[in-house]
Amino acid sequence: MLGTYNVRGSASVRRAFESSERSIVYESDYGFKRAMVMSGLLWLLIPLAIAATAIVLIIGIGGFAGGGEFNKKYGNKLMQMRVLLQFIAIILICGVLYLAK
Repeated sequence: MLGTYNVRGSASVRRAFESSERSIVYESDYGFKRAMVMSGLLWLLIPLAIAATAIVLIIGIGGFAGGGEFNKKYGNKLMQMRVLLQFIAIILICGVLYLAK
């Protein structure tokens, strides 16, 4: 048995965890979704994605302000990485909001 949650519909959650298949089970029960979101890895990944975006942004702005060889070599790549990290952060936030509603 992988574990149980003390939420509404916990009997169906318990049955899903006790089944022989060890796959992700999607329940329509609000409590189960909320428990998975609140205890999930998403709450750790969101601040990390936001911090990574901020760090890349600060390095990129610093390189742009300083100019020179660093900006010519890495300026465009840093801004592309910032856009990618922002996209990842937004997807994670939207995922949490979708699962929590």
